[in-house]
Amino acid sequence: MSQVRVQATAAEIRAGAKAIRRRNIEIVHAAGLGHIGGDLSAADILATLYLGVLRIDPEHPDDPERDLRTLAEGVPLGRMGKPADIAETAVFLASDASSFVTGLVVPVDGGLTVA
Repeated sequence: MSQVRVQATAAEIRAGAKAIRRRNIEIVHAAGLGHIGGDLSAADILATLYLGVLRIDPEHPDDPERDLRTLAEGVPLGRMGKPADIAETAVFLASDASSFVTGLVVPVDGGLTVA
């Protein structure tokens, strides 16, 4: 790991959870749609994991010593999603290849929906 993890204080974790909630509300508002209940509920868990438990370094997201597996264990494909996973789905839906696809919700969730 390129960075030693210093455990955050309870006040720092609460502030982090508040920042996560605020950002989620901003994102949903900007999109003009969405349901934030799950996001708001998960904020405390995410803040605790990212600020107090997991060994992570945002500057080195592919570090093999990171604790990413903690979050990916429940995903049937065994890994967290990457931005490219969403982008490739969006490219497909915007292409002629999807011309016969209508009214479909495409879960890009590593198999969680069918698990």
